[in-house]
This record gives sequence, C-alpha cells and structure tokens, in this order.
Amino acid sequence: MRCARWGEVDAAAPRLEEAAKRGAKDAELFHVLGLVRLHQKNLDGAEAAYRQGLAADPNDPANMLGLATVAVTRDDPKGALAAYDALLARHPRYAAGYLGRAGALARLFGRRPEVVTRWAKRAGKRRVEDPDFREAFESLDASLAVRTSSGGIRSVKSD
Repeated sequence: MRCARWGEVDAAAPRLEEAAKRGAKDAELFHVLGLVRLHQKNLDGAEAAYRQGLAADPNDPANMLGLATVAVTRDDPKGALAAYDALLARHPRYAAGYLGRAGALARLFGRRPEVVTRWAKRAGKRRVEDPDFREAFESLDASLAVRTSSGGIRSVKSD
C-alpha cells in the first residue's frame, strides 16, 4: 500500500491484487486497490474493490466515497448522488462527502449556485472556517468543469 501512497501505482497494483486474491479482509487494502484501478481507468475493477472493502467493513467511508467517485467518473448522476447520500446518511460529519457531492452536482448537472449554497449550509460554520477544508473547496470551485447544454465542457471560475 505504501507504493500506491507514494505515487508508484504500477508497482503497487500487482502486490495489492495478490493480497486481494489471498483473501485479505482489510477495508483499507480494498480502498487503495480501488484507487489504483481507478487510476488505471479500470472502473469495473475499482467498483469491485470498493464493494469488497464494504463487505469487509460496511461502514467504511473511504470505500463508500470510492463508489460515488466511480459513478461520477461514469457520468452516472443518479448513482453518484445515491452513493453520496448513503455515505452522508451514515457519516453526517464526513466533510469529504459533502465536498464530493457538491462537485458531483456541479459536474453532472451544472448546478453551481445551488451547490455552493447547499455546501455552505450543510458543512456548517465550523467546517467553512477550517482552512484546509475551505482551501479544498475553493480549489474545487475554481477549477470545476460543468457540462453545457451542447454537451461540451466549460470552466467555471469562482465569484
């Protein structure tokens, strides 16, 4: 798992695959395997890894977030929002879930004003004042790409 965390995804993949084949039951291992497969553009493999992680720990937020990420990557709005809603129902204080859901709404639906309003309301004042979280949101907000009515993509800048 260290190789994957150090950015050596290709070196990590065979080791993670071998651990999974040997019957590993560690949710974190499957989360990292899902990230590696997602990086390799193997969406079916990533989804399978995240589901195996949830089988190991049904309450693991990282694997729940992984399933939502796969749905966004597949351009599946219904699946993405269902995954984020399930995550946030179990982990209402999981800031990454709100941030991901806001990004999904903006990317999949082009609903930037609603996204910002809902994010601020749900994240709450304490989260908005957290400099790391605020910086991550501002970075997302500044670089969001949303679909136009013609199906193209345009960049949305912060107000």
